[in-house]
Amino acid sequence: MTTVTLQQIFQGIYLLRLPLPFRLNHVNSFLIEGEKGYTIIDAGLHTEKTAQIWDEVLKGRPVEKIIITHYHPDHYGFAGQLQQKTGSPVYMSATDARVVRQFWTADYLGHVRQFYSACGLPDSLIEQLNSTVGRQGLAISSHPETDGSLCDGQTIQMGSKNYTVIATPGHADGMVCFYQPETKLLFAADHILPHITPNVTYWPLSDPDPLKSYLDSLNKMKQFDVEWVIPSHGEPFKGMLARIEQIIEHHQQRLESLLQRLTQWTTIHQACLHLFGDRNLNTHDLRFAIGETVAHLEYLVHLGEVVKMENQKGWWLYQRR
Repeated sequence: MTTVTLQQIFQGIYLLRLPLPFRLNHVNSFLIEGEKGYTIIDAGLHTEKTAQIWDEVLKGRPVEKIIITHYHPDHYGFAGQLQQKTGSPVYMSATDARVVRQFWTADYLGHVRQFYSACGLPDSLIEQLNSTVGRQGLAISSHPETDGSLCDGQTIQMGSKNYTVIATPGHADGMVCFYQPETKLLFAADHILPHITPNVTYWPLSDPDPLKSYLDSLNKMKQFDVEWVIPSHGEPFKGMLARIEQIIEHHQQRLESLLQRLTQWTTIHQACLHLFGDRNLNTHDLRFAIGETVAHLEYLVHLGEVVKMENQKGWWLYQRR
């Protein structure tokens, strides 16, 4: 039998830590207690361990609704199975409900391979990365039927309280956070994390300038009077405004470092090595590093500080103006 610990973090709000087989080894799911049952925020990855944990958690706990903050497999992956187990409606943004059915298809993986080819990577590494992205689709059990679309400014009841939906694109195109003005609690998903900077990745057929979207979303959060941030990785923490400034400064330093490197035409692979070094990253981490590198490069292109061209090999090259 799997031992499950539900940690009460605030009145009627419970944190459930679900394991991940990555360097980032967990994702937080939340259960919010209400008169008609529990609201679940995020379902976890589709693994046997996740299934065992939910089987234990759901005993004697009726579920009113399931909320998915964004489409990434560690949040969405078990949503289909969870809906089957509970019969509950699943809510997410319309953007991510569309994107998640587009990703990991054979057609989309073809675009991913073209993208990695444009990065100036060795063919063997392109195949490894494409295979890694393809395997991510296996981390999704089945697609749930999504009832309703969460949109910016909407009010949704979770437990006994009403929360404001805040659209925070950047980390994912359609990611949403939830703010409760009376208790000043913010369910921040992967938008603001306490100890690591959320990955901001460029993906083909997706947001052409995800870093701008992310920085805009960070600045948008400053208007909310938040006492406690409840993240999807790590523990709840105070000091949201200070943490936002730290994250913005981190990205500014990366942008400045790139500008210093781009005195000549530079491939994405070369820029990635400049930012992240030759750390012998596994393919899971390398795809995040490449995606984040491109997000920063494209931000500088859209800003007009860097020019971009494609050479005869199909590689994207970047140079400072």
